[in-house]
Amino acid sequence: MKRFLYSLVILLSVLTACERPISYHGEYEEPKLVVQALLSAGADSIVCMVERSYFFLESMNNTSNTLDNVTIDIASTFIDSLQVLRDVTNGNEHKLYLSHPLQANDTIRLIISHPELGIATAKEWITPKFEAEIKSAIWDSQQNQARFVFDFPDAHSMPKLQILMQCTTFITETRIETKKNFNGQLISCDTIHNTHTYVQMIQSKNKIFNTVDNTYEEGMFCGRTLSFNTDYLSAKNIEIILPIERQNDTTTIKLSSGATETRYYTYTMDSCMFTFEAQSPNSILYMKSMRAYMGLNNDNSDAMDIGALFSDMLGIEEPVGVYSNIENGYGIVLSRTTHNILIKDLTLQYYETFLTPRRA
Repeated sequence: MKRFLYSLVILLSVLTACERPISYHGEYEEPKLVVQALLSAGADSIVCMVERSYFFLESMNNTSNTLDNVTIDIASTFIDSLQVLRDVTNGNEHKLYLSHPLQANDTIRLIISHPELGIATAKEWITPKFEAEIKSAIWDSQQNQARFVFDFPDAHSMPKLQILMQCTTFITETRIETKKNFNGQLISCDTIHNTHTYVQMIQSKNKIFNTVDNTYEEGMFCGRTLSFNTDYLSAKNIEIILPIERQNDTTTIKLSSGATETRYYTYTMDSCMFTFEAQSPNSILYMKSMRAYMGLNNDNSDAMDIGALFSDMLGIEEPVGVYSNIENGYGIVLSRTTHNILIKDLTLQYYETFLTPRRA
C-alpha cells in the first residue's frame, strides 16, 4: 500500500510539472455586430436582437453584455417612406415600430450602426402567405386516426417557396378521482378537467414530401414537421393523417391509511390547428447550415424550429460555418409568413365517425 501511494505521488508530481502555458500567435478577430431578426408580411413591428461577437480567448465576464448606442434604420424596395418610428429597447432587444406594415414580396434592408463596431447591413425578401383550405376531415375509428384533406387554390401562381407544415392539437383531459376506504366504501368522487396543447406527429403518403428530406418510415412521410416545395406541387390536394396517441387510462394508488384512490383519465381532442409556414431562401440556407452544425440528419427534426433556434442562439457567438446574410457582421435576418387553419368542435373520441371542419 505504501509503495502504491509513493508511486501515485511521483506520478502526480510529474503530471503537474508538465503543465505549461501555450501562447497563441494567430490573428486577433476584431469584435463585430451580431444581428438576429424575423420579418413577416403584415407586421408593423420588428423584434431585432443586436449584440457583439467575442474572440475565443476573450473573457465574456469582463465585458458588459448590453450593447448601448445602437441605431437601426430600415429601407424598402416598395415603400420609400418606410422608417422606424420608435425603438423600444430591453437590454439588447430592440422592438422597432414601423411607419407602414411590411408587404409580401418586398425586399427589406436593415442598417445597424454602433460607434465602435461600425455598420452592419442585411437584406431579406418578405415571403408571401401560402393559402390553404380544408376540404374534408374524416375520423377512422379502426385505425385510431383522423384524415384531413387540404386544397391549395393559389399554389401554381406562388413563387418558389419551401413550406413547413405542423399540427397543434388541443386536448381536454377529464380525470375522475374516486376514493374508497379500507372496507371498499366510496368516500368521494371528483371530476377535474385540464387542457393540454401538443405539436402532434403527422403522416402522409403524398409524394410532394419526397422533394424535401423528410423522415420516411413504413411507407409514410412522418414527423412533427413536414416540408414540401411549392414548385413540385402538381396535385391540388394533400391528405394528412393525424394518429391519435392518447387513450383512456386508469391508475390506482394505495394510500397509507389503507384507503385507495382511483384516477380514470379520458382524453378528448376538441380542436386542432394546422400551420403552413412559408420560408424564404435565406431561411432554408440558415436551417440547413444549423442542422449540419448540430449534427442533425434530416430537414425536419422535431427540435428544429426557427423561433427555437433563435432562442438557442441568442447571447452566444455565431458558430463557424453557419449561414449568415449580415454584411460586416454575424447573425441572420429571416422572413417567414404563417397561415393557420383552426378546426373547431371536433370532440374527437373513439366512437365518432365523421368530423365537420370549420375554418376559423
